Amino acid sequence: MKQKSISGAVRNELIQKMKDLSQRESQNHQAAVRSYAESTDKKIQEEMAEEASYWEWEFAKTCMIIKELRKNSDYISKKESIVNNDSVGGFAVFAKGAE
Repeated sequence: MKQKSISGAVRNELIQKMKDLSQRESQNHQAAVRSYAESTDKKIQEEMAEEASYWEWEFAKTCMIIKELRKNSDYISKKESIVNNDSVGGFAVFAKGAE
């Protein structure tokens, strides 16, 4: 087999085209990676926002429950206070009448 030689100008042109192609491919790859990273980052941010929103709602519900419990607790303690005072007073009156 006889090999044909390539002239220096043609060889240099082929080398330059290969470098350009390699550079474009590298840029396309970088752009694809960047795009994927941005879309993934956006998706993660959306998921984090949804989770934060969920926990904010859970916190708000917990605060409302605590507020209701405190309100009921105050009501119950006032009611117990009234019942206890009446019982003691009623007992005192009953005891006086029995003497």
